[in-house]
Amino acid sequence: QIQEQITALNTYSFSDLSKLQQGGERLFHSLFVFENYPTPKGELNKEVKVSLRNIVEKVDYPLNIIAHEYNDGLTIKLAYDGVYLTEERANGHLRVLEGFLDQVLKDPNAPQHQMSLLSKESYNEIIYDWNSTDVAYASDRTIHELFEAQVE
Repeated sequence: QIQEQITALNTYSFSDLSKLQQGGERLFHSLFVFENYPTPKGELNKEVKVSLRNIVEKVDYPLNIIAHEYNDGLTIKLAYDGVYLTEERANGHLRVLEGFLDQVLKDPNAPQHQMSLLSKESYNEIIYDWNSTDVAYASDRTIHELFEAQVE
């Protein structure tokens, strides 16, 4: 009975992306790929040779982030369409990602709500600098009198 239910559910689990994107309108503007192929632990058998070939990655999304692990390191590649992003904005996205990963490395057990996508400088700019709207006004007049004066 469980197998029949799973089979019935799976008949509706796939849909062509082309059918979802009718009229040429994009459904997704970004793609994130994390490649984590298993590698043997311990000493490799001398008969097994592992090599990486030069490859050409072609994806059709305005923003692509592809990450993979290799030799105890993490490589992250960002590719973007210049129509949607400038080089400066793309580098800004990489800085945000780098800052976030630094937070994870400093405290891997920290809860998500303690993490921030903003650097301290960006946070201060957004919260304090951009909201620095204090203005001195005459305290001997009511708010509606000040409003009327501005309208005039």
